Amino acid sequence: MELGRCGTGIFSTGPFTEPIEVWDEPRLLKFGVTANPAPLNELSPYGKIQPPHLHGYFVSNKGSSC
Repeated sequence: MELGRCGTGIFSTGPFTEPIEVWDEPRLLKFGVTANPAPLNELSPYGKIQPPHLHGYFVSNKGSSC
């Protein structure tokens, strides 16, 4: 995998974009996160709602595996 190449992770609420920052196979993989999905899909009889208390509390910025 190339540095700077973007992968996509999938949460139950949608995809997030992760550009590769460090790739030292098989020891280390580090990636940034440039786009996050909604933290929760709220079930409501009123259709699709966007409650403000759900946004900005769980935001992924980076990750790694070792």
